[in-house]
Amino acid sequence: MLEFIVLFMLLFYAPYALYQIYLILYSILFDDRRSFMKEPPLPAANNLIVAITTNGMATDVVEKIIRKVRSYGVASEIFVIKEARDAFSYSCREVIVPADYVCGGGVP
Repeated sequence: MLEFIVLFMLLFYAPYALYQIYLILYSILFDDRRSFMKEPPLPAANNLIVAITTNGMATDVVEKIIRKVRSYGVASEIFVIKEARDAFSYSCREVIVPADYVCGGGVP
């Protein structure tokens, strides 16, 4: 009986294993240039919207993320979604979640 279970698992897993090996080799040997060439480039650059959520416990990390996004040099709007108790003033637009807000599941 054990031999049939092992055979069954081997027969069903083998195609997935071979396909996984194929994908790994393809990603090593070829690049995505062909797929990029299929799509025409955008006529104008899109704006990037970044939303960073925080509870106010790691303000330095949030500021580092904001600086990193701005260093990319793309048109972007950055929002920090923070709790009402967070008194830190971030270097971008802020969305303040009211203290009495309760999620749909009833969790504050």
